[in-house]
Amino acid sequence: MNSTIEQLVRELDLGELDETPQKITGGLLHVVYKVITSKGVYVVKRLNHEVANCKSALANIEKSERVALSLEKHISLIPAIVFNNDVVVQQGNAYFIIYQWQAGEPIYSGAINDNHCKKIGSILGKIHSLGSGAIKATDLEISENNFIDWGKYLSLGRQSSVEWLKDLQSIKSKLCYWQKCAIEAQHLLVNHQVISHRDLDPKNVLWHQNKPYFNKIN
Repeated sequence: MNSTIEQLVRELDLGELDETPQKITGGLLHVVYKVITSKGVYVVKRLNHEVANCKSALANIEKSERVALSLEKHISLIPAIVFNNDVVVQQGNAYFIIYQWQAGEPIYSGAINDNHCKKIGSILGKIHSLGSGAIKATDLEISENNFIDWGKYLSLGRQSSVEWLKDLQSIKSKLCYWQKCAIEAQHLLVNHQVISHRDLDPKNVLWHQNKPYFNKIN
């Protein structure tokens, strides 16, 4: 892995390694390294192989990082470094995200006090107040991948003589109508979104000199 990181760092023009990459705590799925080079200190996150090879999961990661980049001017966070307009970099069969190193430590239950809560609440409120205007339009694409072909399921049910066939037949028209309404509402509401943070866990905030830095936007 060290040779892969060394090659990655060199190809991205991040300098020459000054020390052997140090594996650090970085969540349950991905492997994270602290990398010190002649040009600076970086965090190199190698994405979990299964996650990286799932198109939808990788797309969600990329979208999350781009949202963070859009919020960078408004709140204190640690955004991914962009290389040739890419936030996820491929090296062989592996995928990486690279960040500038930010000193700090997460604060967990038992050590969290009212002051910490006020600061996080203030940042979260600011994110909410920014609205979708702070995010580039490409980051708020409407997905209709959840469209369900109820007629197809009805046909499959008939072929297999399943026990739920009559139940589906009786409500198919309602299901189609509700789905149509949901898709129409999605298009109407896309310009009235509230940006929030859906994974605001203590581990996703680093504290340095009593200042919080979000290290993940989701």
